Amino acid sequence: MIPIQQLPKSPTRKCFEEAFLELYAQKPLDQISVMVLTEKAGYSRAMFYRNYYSISNVLESVEEENTCTPTCQAIISCLDDITLEQATDAMADFYQKRFREVSILANGEYGSIYLDKQREPMKQLFAALLDRGFELSSFQLDVISEYIASAKVGMLRLWVNDPSKITLNHLNKMTENIFESRLWTYLAKCLSGDGAKQDKIVLPEEFPDYPWMMK
Repeated sequence: MIPIQQLPKSPTRKCFEEAFLELYAQKPLDQISVMVLTEKAGYSRAMFYRNYYSISNVLESVEEENTCTPTCQAIISCLDDITLEQATDAMADFYQKRFREVSILANGEYGSIYLDKQREPMKQLFAALLDRGFELSSFQLDVISEYIASAKVGMLRLWVNDPSKITLNHLNKMTENIFESRLWTYLAKCLSGDGAKQDKIVLPEEFPDYPWMMK
């Protein structure tokens, strides 16, 4: 079990932020006023300003609550005692437990900014994982961890847009398979420049039986 530390919030802040999420799922940020939010939450304006200084501050607080930084830090802190599968499962579990919140934030007006906030802690995690297994220069480590983290954020975006099509674990498996694959070798063969036509591969729905997979 990976111990994940996250500071608890007061019941008042939880109430405000739950009300905010319900409103943010329906309208842009500039249409959520302090008056609208306090009426929805059942608190006074004075109570709002004891906890936040603006509506944007509420959004920032909700985003922070639903950003993977504590999970990534927890995984990094116990890399000696866990498997890679446990690490990836912990990441998937974080988002699956918060699907409603993550989906609202990712599909909201500032969804791209929210998703980009996931990338940096993911990058730090993958850099720590890579550093355990490879002798890499700081530049190589930065480039590869950035590439993997960006791919994972892209998969997260697809998942929250339509989770009925594919599970998060399935998407994780997809990126892992592509990283391990001969996809580019096959594409290079198809685009050899000699005019030869290669048969297109029809990709099956299930993993890990993609034709380009290493055997």
